[in-house]
Amino acid sequence: MNVQVISILLLIFTTAFFAPESYSIESSSKSQIVILGANNDEYTYIGKLEHMIYTEAFKRLKIPFKIKIYPLKRIEVSTLSGLVDGDTGRTLLYGEGRSDLIRVEEPIMYLNFNLYTADSNIRINQSSEIAEKKYTMNFPRGMKVCEKFAKESLAQNKFEDVTTTEEGIRKILSGRANLHCDLKENVMSYLPSSGLNSSDKSKIKTVFNLQSNVPIYPYLNKKHVDLAKKLNTTLKAMRAEGLLNKFQEQVEKEFRKKLEK
Repeated sequence: MNVQVISILLLIFTTAFFAPESYSIESSSKSQIVILGANNDEYTYIGKLEHMIYTEAFKRLKIPFKIKIYPLKRIEVSTLSGLVDGDTGRTLLYGEGRSDLIRVEEPIMYLNFNLYTADSNIRINQSSEIAEKKYTMNFPRGMKVCEKFAKESLAQNKFEDVTTTEEGIRKILSGRANLHCDLKENVMSYLPSSGLNSSDKSKIKTVFNLQSNVPIYPYLNKKHVDLAKKLNTTLKAMRAEGLLNKFQEQVEKEFRKKLEK
C-alpha cells in the first residue's frame, strides 16, 4: 500500500471519527443552541419544574437548548446583552418597559408570593399594617413583584434587597429584618436542605399572602420572534394535554413531602 493510499485512508478515518455528533439537549455549541438563564437549579422546586417543561418543549421543537444558572439581576443584563437568549420564567411585571424582550404568551407555571416572618408576635391582616407598624422587609434582588410592593408600601430605609432566599431567611431569623418577601416555592425548596435546626425551621411562618397563582412566562431576546411563536404553540399544546399541570402537581407533591419531614 503506497503512501498516497495510506494518507487518503487516514483522512477518511479522521473525518468520520471526529465529525460533530448530532446535538443533545445539553449540547454546548454556541452557534445553534438556545441558552436560557434561570435562577434555580434542577434540585429546587422551580428549577426542577422548568427542567421538565423545557426538556419536553424543546424535544418537540427539535431544537437544542441549555439552561444556565445566574442571579436574577444578572439574567436581566445577560438577556439584554445577548449573552443568553432568554429567561426561563418571569411575571408580567418583569416585561414592563423591556423593549428588548418578547414574552411567550403561554405561561409555564403558576406561583405564589408570600411574606414570611420568624417573629411569632407579628400578625398581618392587611398590607397597610406593614407600614403602620414600621416593619422592615427584605426580598431577593431582581424579584420585581416584591420590589414593587416594597417601594409602594414602605419607606426607603425600611426595605432592602438580598442576594438569595437563604440570606433573606437568615436575616429574619437573626432579627435583622421583620419580614422576607419571596416565592412560596423558593422557601419550600430552601428549608428542607437549609441546614437549619428544627427549632429555627419551625419559626418560619407565612404571615401574609401577597399574590396567589401568578402566571410565569418565558421571555426571549427580541431577535427570537420565530422561536417565541413556536414555543408558545408547543406550550399551549402541552397545557391542552394536561402535561403542564401534571408536571407542577408532581413537583408540588415531592417538595411538600420534603418540607413535612
